[in-house]
Amino acid sequence: MAKQLRKVFDPSVDEVKQKFVVNSWHVSQSVDALTGIEDYDITISGSLTVTGSILQTGIENANGIAVDTVVRDSSTGKLYVTSSTGGGGVNTNIYSADGSLTSTRTLESDGNNLTFEFDTADFTLNSDPTQKVIISNLPTGDQAQVLSVNPSDGTIRAMDTASFVMNTDTGSFVYSGSFDSTTDTITLYSTDIDYDLDLSGLAGDSGLAITASYTG
Repeated sequence: MAKQLRKVFDPSVDEVKQKFVVNSWHVSQSVDALTGIEDYDITISGSLTVTGSILQTGIENANGIAVDTVVRDSSTGKLYVTSSTGGGGVNTNIYSADGSLTSTRTLESDGNNLTFEFDTADFTLNSDPTQKVIISNLPTGDQAQVLSVNPSDGTIRAMDTASFVMNTDTGSFVYSGSFDSTTDTITLYSTDIDYDLDLSGLAGDSGLAITASYTG
């Protein structure tokens, strides 16, 4: 347990008071406390002015408790308490104010999950057309789905599809198509093979099947 600075060591016998003898331990306790030779609890009433660096060690972890942030007025040097991490007493907490990054930031989960709950509100991500939104290392799902983007409002939806072969690498992915009205042919374009679907057999009541061919 830390010691306390004292004025009275032995009442009426050994005190730091007028008409009492000044002993060495009256002074040494202050030296020990301010130089860190021994642990002392020091309480200051009034203002404290410090010139130079302040080094703090042994601070306890907040462990999720409600805390305030100490900020410094750059013009006066005074310290203030605020509920935000911004300066000047302005609350820049993400929950109550907008903010801007001043440099690149990385959020490490360190094994912890990060969940955004938007049951009654929209989650909006605005990006310049020249920039990219990158999602890396997504796991493979058991049920085939694709993400669709509505070009009118940017809404992203997950869509189930039965057109993909499960657990099999098909080696290609259809990304666009066209229809030739002169030959009644639909062409499906992929990265490596284009598929031609001949629809001419559907004309009339012949009941002919659709034929397909591909070009490398």
